[in-house]
Amino acid sequence: MGFGTQILGFGGFGTRGSFTDASGGDDVDEQGDYRVHTFNSSGNFTVNKIGDDDEIEYLVVAGAGGGGQRCGGGGAGGYLAATVTSFSTTHGGDGVYAIVIGGGGVGGYGEGGNGTDTSLESIATATGGGGGASQNDGSAGGSGGGGGYNGVGGAGTSGQGYAGGAGYNASPRYPGGGGGGAGQTGGNAGTPSTPAPYDLAGGGGADGVHNGITGINHPSNYSGSEHPSGYCGGGGGNSRGGVDGGSRDGGGEGAQNGSAADGSANSGGGGGGGTSSSGAGGSGIVVLKYKFQ
Repeated sequence: MGFGTQILGFGGFGTRGSFTDASGGDDVDEQGDYRVHTFNSSGNFTVNKIGDDDEIEYLVVAGAGGGGQRCGGGGAGGYLAATVTSFSTTHGGDGVYAIVIGGGGVGGYGEGGNGTDTSLESIATATGGGGGASQNDGSAGGSGGGGGYNGVGGAGTSGQGYAGGAGYNASPRYPGGGGGGAGQTGGNAGTPSTPAPYDLAGGGGADGVHNGITGINHPSNYSGSEHPSGYCGGGGGNSRGGVDGGSRDGGGEGAQNGSAADGSANSGGGGGGGTSSSGAGGSGIVVLKYKFQ
């Protein structure tokens, strides 16, 4: 008929053409033949037309857990990344896909709060990170929160992240475990050194994962609280007398004195454990990429 063929690929909406066309997001960037939509806040991804090359790559990161006061670092938000050739039609096939960005868990005083889930319609849901513990076990989540001085780290979610590290009980210093990340388990709190037990290191926040979907790449040994290409690092544990737990890929560092660092916004990085107050978890993000020319 000359007007294209109705398809049921990406939500069953639009007509098949040579390239995909869509709208939505807080930022839209072009990388050669590819268009990248970044959602730092909740919104809709609207597919106007699906192309002959109907692959769409996504990154979905949940909000991270907050650190526990005096002890465990927050666990990273759950991490999901894949390339798909069709999206579900169960929502009615109207071409509009709701995206919900998860918030980071609270830090401050007491136990760290869990982060909240990030979802890309019914296609993918990443689980919020577990809060770091103040005294007992860290909370389970996308990645688990670090344990307090009487506990172990919380469990991670299979395929999204790893468990937090354990705390260490050695009066009068009680270092906390590091939060788990998308790349590895959080570090356990240190053991006594000279003069014992006053030099007890907090567990290091776990490494996250580096993903170049936004077009920014850094080497795998990149460190720092920002996330140029690193997502879902765990928060560092509080030392209570030794070396504070460091962090990478968006996670906040622990702090023996003063307030611990927050996880970076839109990184899914866990908050650090701190003596006076702990850091909040970083919020999540969704990124979508497809060929547009």
